Amino acid sequence: MATQTYLEFEKPLADLERKIQELHELSNDTLDLKTEISKLEKKAEQVQADIYSNLSRWQTAR
Repeated sequence: MATQTYLEFEKPLADLERKIQELHELSNDTLDLKTEISKLEKKAEQVQADIYSNLSRWQTAR
């Protein structure tokens, strides 16, 4: 998997995505983490929407 680079204001999203990836790696036939992963994915979507809807002019690329 390629390493993703995040900007400082994206740190909360990066943390959530790292946790999601860790849970995917831990999940197996005996340890079902689908519910927890789903919750974190929904939270990540909300955090991403919040972050990108409140960017300053300096944080946007043109």
